[in-house]
Amino acid sequence: MLLGLLAQVQVSVTELSAEARHAGALAGRLDGRLHQVDGASTPAEATLFLAGLGPQDLVLRISEPDHGPGADPVTGPGPGSDSDSDSERTDEGTRTASEPPPGQPVLVGDCRALAALGALRACPRDRAVPVSEAYDGRTARTEALRWMSFGDVWVRAATGPAELREGGGSFVVLTEGPDGAERVERAAYAALPLPHVSVPGTEFTVGASARARIADWVLLVALTGFAFLALTGAAGLLHAFLDRAETLRPLAGYTSGVRFHLRVAWWGMGVPTLSALVLATLFAGLLAAFNLGFLAPSGDSPLGLLVGGLVLASAVCAAATAAGGWLAARFTHRWVPHGD
Repeated sequence: MLLGLLAQVQVSVTELSAEARHAGALAGRLDGRLHQVDGASTPAEATLFLAGLGPQDLVLRISEPDHGPGADPVTGPGPGSDSDSDSERTDEGTRTASEPPPGQPVLVGDCRALAALGALRACPRDRAVPVSEAYDGRTARTEALRWMSFGDVWVRAATGPAELREGGGSFVVLTEGPDGAERVERAAYAALPLPHVSVPGTEFTVGASARARIADWVLLVALTGFAFLALTGAAGLLHAFLDRAETLRPLAGYTSGVRFHLRVAWWGMGVPTLSALVLATLFAGLLAAFNLGFLAPSGDSPLGLLVGGLVLASAVCAAATAAGGWLAARFTHRWVPHGD
């Protein structure tokens, strides 16, 4: 029963900490060359910041999409736009396929900078496309874009260097060399009034590292308790067997050695206990599979825990069975018939 509870705990805890564990894994895959810079609110500040970077640094910027004249970044096209009436009649799928939804963050930069994030299928020069469509597979850098703003990020090639200076979105800087992070920080603090330089997702991963280890601590404590419980159960089973070992004296008088007592211990302790362990493990596996399929799809599979617990309990059971047979043969007085 305890093994089944441990399996359910593992599924539930890993489901709750899934996002934190993914963020921690992402932070481990980043190479320290991708930096997010916030604080440039005017074109003059952006120009001064860009001038402080090295010629080998690649720069991109997150901006809001253009929805036409009178557009609002949240509500979309204004009343004076040409597509006002047409947009109302266009379904969501058609609009999303042609342009980002209103307020969707768009990462702009030249094609060389976009290609540094991952393998581009084609440089999106004409329109913005989702990251999943622009890149051939996911990389740590494209995944890091999700931590830079709310919602998925789209990408588009910049129309020119001046586009990077407009707006107030975050800069994305890819550096070269061991002093890249220091160079970005110097440029930011020299040009921006309130700069903030970080690796995308750092704030979340630092706070999530402790939550990501909750599952490990829970399993460590639970497995320790399971091991003690298995030893206690084996000791109780062994005591119950030896308590009735005296009844074997008449039968033991017709045989010699410990093989008789081992066979009795195997059929009296080993077989029933192992059968109960296997059935309990199968039932716990079925419950865990139900949770993974319907209740906690992001949780980890408890297969390793179930197999490890079954092996540990079986080993303890086998040791108790062998000890029961040996102790019964050693300390039980053999009955010897007299007067035949």
